[in-house]
Amino acid sequence: MLTLDRISKHHGSTPILVDVTFGVPPGARAGVVGPNGVGKSTLLRIAAGLEEPDSGSVAHAPASLTVGYLPQEAERSGETLLEYLLRRAGGGGHEWDVAANAAAACSAAGLRPELLERIVDSFSGGQAARAALASIFVSRSGSSATCSRRRRRCSSSRTTASFSTAP
Repeated sequence: MLTLDRISKHHGSTPILVDVTFGVPPGARAGVVGPNGVGKSTLLRIAAGLEEPDSGSVAHAPASLTVGYLPQEAERSGETLLEYLLRRAGGGGHEWDVAANAAAACSAAGLRPELLERIVDSFSGGQAARAALASIFVSRSGSSATCSRRRRRCSSSRTTASFSTAP
């Protein structure tokens, strides 16, 4: 269970989130919708641990639960997709695991594995978003990852992510 309790966040003197409580039970899928500028991305960055709230708490149960955050705008880096995935996976000596799972993660994210050698900057917005999703899969997978293109699902001992795409 992911629980955000009484989260508040300000940017300067401007309140972005005020006493927001949000929970996602195990196995559930949640969406955050609303007009531009109301704090949706800030809420998700706080849930993913990428940003600290000014007040309130974030709890993960079990403690090993992780939250992946897919930014709205993909970064442009001059790297090939494989280099991007290696960098986003954090290095740490498991480059072989990332490289071994990169094609499966790309397929699960809806990208052709042939794109691994293409420069990310040349991707469309949709391809860049899928590259970021693939990076979440490989950063969490380690050597025990399995990815299935048919089901568009990646899993490991630490995380499972699945999604569907419109035809």
